[in-house]
Amino acid sequence: MTDPAKIDCPTDHHDPKGAAGPYDCQSFKWDPRTVELQAGKINSRLYAWARVTNAQPGDKFWIEMKNTTGETGPCYPVEFKSGRNYTDAIPWESGAHYRAGCTVKGTTKYTAWNTCQKK
Repeated sequence: MTDPAKIDCPTDHHDPKGAAGPYDCQSFKWDPRTVELQAGKINSRLYAWARVTNAQPGDKFWIEMKNTTGETGPCYPVEFKSGRNYTDAIPWESGAHYRAGCTVKGTTKYTAWNTCQKK
């Protein structure tokens, strides 16, 4: 089995601070952190991003998407130093799936893939 092709990250990305919503799609606890996939509206369009609450210096995290043809890729990774604990937001494409990834001291974990359709 071969690895899926890597996608090009969307060039339309924004700081999600102040996004309408936002709402949690998937998350998991990784003491003392919580790794979250979030979504919300920016300029009336739905976007997705990753956030790590209680991030520790050196933690790395990103938003990852899988498009309708199965191509995947991490987008806009952040290495936490202090302050901003979230990635840039990328547009939510119809039929795509998203997850948040995080690496702590060489170990990587992900939220589940989620289409995160709003109720």
